[in-house]
Amino acid sequence: MATSDKYDRQLRLWGAKGQKALGETTVILVRATAAGTETLKNLVLPGIGHILVVDDVKNFEGSRYSNFFSSEINDTAKSRAQVVMELLRELNPDVNGTFKHVHSLTNMDFTKLILEVKNPLVISADLEYPLLMQLSKVCAKNNVPMISVQAYGLIGSVRLQSPPVPIVEPKPDNSTPDLRLVTPFPKLAVFCEAVNLEALDDRQHGHVPYPVILYQFAQRWKKDHDRKLPSTFQEKQDFRAMIKKSARKVDLELNFIEAMNNSYLAYTERTVDRDNIQRLLHKASGKFEILLQALLIFLDSHDGAAPLHGSLPDMTASTQEYVQLQTLYRDQAIQDVKELLSNCYTHAGITEEDV
Repeated sequence: MATSDKYDRQLRLWGAKGQKALGETTVILVRATAAGTETLKNLVLPGIGHILVVDDVKNFEGSRYSNFFSSEINDTAKSRAQVVMELLRELNPDVNGTFKHVHSLTNMDFTKLILEVKNPLVISADLEYPLLMQLSKVCAKNNVPMISVQAYGLIGSVRLQSPPVPIVEPKPDNSTPDLRLVTPFPKLAVFCEAVNLEALDDRQHGHVPYPVILYQFAQRWKKDHDRKLPSTFQEKQDFRAMIKKSARKVDLELNFIEAMNNSYLAYTERTVDRDNIQRLLHKASGKFEILLQALLIFLDSHDGAAPLHGSLPDMTASTQEYVQLQTLYRDQAIQDVKELLSNCYTHAGITEEDV
């Protein structure tokens, strides 16, 4: 899960939910060729949950020189499936692994193989066309995604076969982060106020997440400006200069550079066009109307603030503080969604199943 340094960068890419999904997936490699082994390696390193290597080569001696991944293995009594599985597991102890040596892949019951595991992803490596089509049909019938890899010297191909995948958690590249620094939720305020910038050593000072920096400097600004945030152009420039002045090594502390580049988040409140919602409401009907009504109720009870998005952009920070901050935003977003759904349940008798 989202607690280990080795998963830090990818955790910022797809979040704790994505890492959890990765950890709950079983990858089935059908035929452990060099291309298949290399593909599986790139899933073992980020922390796939389980691997199952299925192969029909009994003695590894004949193929060890064509598979650079295990060319140094001297134990030729082991099957290729066993050797590949053991070596891949050495790359990441978090990954569980099993292997299955079969006499022939042609006569194998692929349906049984797929149904025996949870959340399968199949990788076929250098399969003959009839065998590939056989496996492809089984995967399609059972809605299991399959990746086909083929290698011919320096030429290769990768093909993906997948059931429809609805995108329910989009991450736009250019969206404005929803950090709620102008009106922070209680746990965020407590987290930011607990950081004593002056007491930190240089390394810690250079890894404070920029939302914490912006929150603290916004509070300092309000204290000196009659509880008001920067509003004019000059005030905004002065606010940015105040952040820059407080950096110990402004050219080296990337977190302070990020704070200056995102200083507008400290005084700009994200707003929802209530009039637009009202216009939609006049034309809406059925469940969509109920959802809009629930949103309006939420806005009324939160001074016009919409439910929190819950995502956190990548930033310079220690893994521990980043994960803590990410958890705060995620938990608050879940809480907001529950309140929104509660509004649905109490409006027009809509049920949880309907939502």
